[in-house]
Amino acid sequence: QVKKSLHRSAAKVGICTMAVHSKMSLRRSAAAVALGVGAMATVGFVAPQAPSSSASRVTASASSASSSAPSATPNVSAPGAAAAAAVAAGVMSLGAARGRRSAKKSVVSLRARGGQEDTRVCIPLEELRNTDVEKVGGKSASLGEMISQLSDVGVPVPGGFSTTAFAYKEFLDKGGINAYINDQLSDESIYEDVDKLMKAGKAIRDKIMDTPFQKDFEEELKAQWQRVSGGDEKFTFAVRSSATAEDLPDASFAGQQETFLNVMGYEDMKEKVHLVFASLFTDRAISYRHDRGFEHEKVQLCATCQKMVRSETGSAGVMFSLDTESGFKDVVFVTSAYGLGETVVGG
Repeated sequence: QVKKSLHRSAAKVGICTMAVHSKMSLRRSAAAVALGVGAMATVGFVAPQAPSSSASRVTASASSASSSAPSATPNVSAPGAAAAAAVAAGVMSLGAARGRRSAKKSVVSLRARGGQEDTRVCIPLEELRNTDVEKVGGKSASLGEMISQLSDVGVPVPGGFSTTAFAYKEFLDKGGINAYINDQLSDESIYEDVDKLMKAGKAIRDKIMDTPFQKDFEEELKAQWQRVSGGDEKFTFAVRSSATAEDLPDASFAGQQETFLNVMGYEDMKEKVHLVFASLFTDRAISYRHDRGFEHEKVQLCATCQKMVRSETGSAGVMFSLDTESGFKDVVFVTSAYGLGETVVGG
């Protein structure tokens, strides 16, 4: 309605409003009208009747601007000066609008999913969705989706945070581990000799464990631990593996990497995250990726650090949205045991 009023006001003073599209903001519309007022007044246009309040405010603003600015040409008439000021006000308003639009676009491009690479090394679970598998792995992405979708309907999902695939790649690159891994796995004979495979796997895991985390990663890891635990050294976490190639339609990586329960204190959690990173190269995981045709360097591992659920007085386990034996879809299939769910399924 305000935009329509602005169009009507412009029409009363004989201004062409073609530039004032319906999708333009009110400020841009006002700027365009001010520009038109200045342009028409410059050629001596006389309005047939008094402008409405909307147009009056625009003209008054332009007049005020003209009175405060020094006159560079003493022979210019008052209407001409007002017109020039109106043109200047319109141009400045449009320029400011473009500046705000450009700044906003920059922020959006930085935050947009699938845009620029997210270089965070840890991300709170509540900020993740199931579209973030490449960023934090399948487990962390699914937990983030559950937190966002189930909280409002009364289903509590423990919070926490996840390290990222970017952090894992940085750790391997800057620690000089990638070259070592490639060298150990370049011998095709290890996939036919179990002893050689075990030796290569252990060498890689030892190399990862002997390489300290980068300073920026440790700082963010501690900050996230502090945020979730409140600094309580007795606060317990479940530190779980979350691979970017987990549970694909044609391959199952579940259970191949480590999970640690009842992790207490920051130092203990940091060690368990380190062990999770190393577990991408268990003997079983190395052999499975090779046999399924997955390149080792294209699979990243993240650590899901989640608030530990106390289950001493209840049960824990797994739930499927179909019968895993027959494939029947119209049933919810629950398997649980008293205490920790590890007695039902590892990981």
